[in-house]
Amino acid sequence: KQNVGKISELESQKKIYVNNAVKFAKAFFNSSELPAHINEVSNKAIESGVQITKIMNNTKEILPNKLDAMYDLNVSFNTKRFENALKYIYMLESTEEISDISYFDIKGENGYLNCVLNIITWGFKND
Repeated sequence: KQNVGKISELESQKKIYVNNAVKFAKAFFNSSELPAHINEVSNKAIESGVQITKIMNNTKEILPNKLDAMYDLNVSFNTKRFENALKYIYMLESTEEISDISYFDIKGENGYLNCVLNIITWGFKND
């Protein structure tokens, strides 16, 4: 009975370690993942009810073994409701990746809110 309890405890700890390892692995830069990252940014826009008008990739060369901006995207979008813009920002900041909004601008025009934000996702290049 003691061994069964220990095995159960070890399995529980293993799940935690595996989950943390998956999160940690996302913090390493892989240039082939940029299209998937842009796709995720686009999907979150659709889910939050905003329409992306432009995405610019401002990512610079990443230095090895240094915490740096893995992805630096400038996203322009519009929406009719301010709540949708807030929902989009919340969804972007709630990802498992270490992301932050470094810039946000909003202007009203013809019944729409035209917004621009800069999303920086931090991580490491392991070379």
